[in-house]
Amino acid sequence: MSTDFLAAASAYSAGDVIGGAQAVTDLRPGPQIITSVEFMVEHTAVLSGESTYRLHLYALTPPSALADNDAWDIPAGDRLAYRGSVDILTPVDEGATLYVRADGINVAVDVPPSGTLYAYLETIGAFTATAAIRRVTLHSKPSR
Repeated sequence: MSTDFLAAASAYSAGDVIGGAQAVTDLRPGPQIITSVEFMVEHTAVLSGESTYRLHLYALTPPSALADNDAWDIPAGDRLAYRGSVDILTPVDEGATLYVRADGINVAVDVPPSGTLYAYLETIGAFTATAAIRRVTLHSKPSR
């Protein structure tokens, strides 16, 4: 249950969306508990200003259609679809890859019958990105 966000080689302000909305597929439909999140960046070093991220989850493609580098927001049209967020820690330089995993998250989310959630990746720190993929993998279990 992973999805990729492609950052452009440009400056991102704190609170910007990276790569627009992406689908997180192959989730079990119904009430789920997100237990952990893995975050991997195809880059060799943490960039100056790069810090934590936040993954915002939706039951359907967000009507707001925010694009890469737009300021993240929950406009009125997104409210019914919004399912909450998961915080992602600052990735750690592991040589040719940046990686971080957080366990014990325990965020409840109701996955639609399609088994697909949609997500925006928000950067919390301001930084100038390289054109690199940021992969988010969610691990979950049924909440019942």
